[in-house]
Amino acid sequence: MTGYLIYDIYIEAFLETKKDYLTITHHIIGLLSHQAARWMICGPCTFYHMLIYLAEASTPFLHISWIMNALGMADNNIVFTLVGFCLLGNFLVFRIMLGPYILYEMYSNKALFESTTECQVQFWPNIVVLVMFNCINVVWFRKLIGMAIESLTGSKAKKNVETKKTK
Repeated sequence: MTGYLIYDIYIEAFLETKKDYLTITHHIIGLLSHQAARWMICGPCTFYHMLIYLAEASTPFLHISWIMNALGMADNNIVFTLVGFCLLGNFLVFRIMLGPYILYEMYSNKALFESTTECQVQFWPNIVVLVMFNCINVVWFRKLIGMAIESLTGSKAKKNVETKKTK
């Protein structure tokens, strides 16, 4: 995971012309949190990080949809629609619903973090990271819902046709 985060931060921050600061922030915070858990050898932190990585179940569907869109395979394509539904379903379960549950579980099991000083130090920063990730995921989910509605209703295509007619 460390290599992926470093690579993606580099690509997003230095090579992309249109910067996505939400993604950059998400990856930097995730990388720092992940490394802190590893460096301080905190078992409960590592456990909760592994649960958080379940959120990545939506990533393959996101990448497939990006590729299909870049190849011009998004319009009126049943496979693209199915991939989109899989993305939304995975995102809903593993990012929107699982995030608050992990937050609740972590806070409910705060005693696990009292085993060592290293774990005690990491408890509240990890709570803050989880809250930030949950907020970012809600923003992204709203964007995904908007794109799905736009794709299903064809409103983007209608806007393009109307723009061409007025020119």
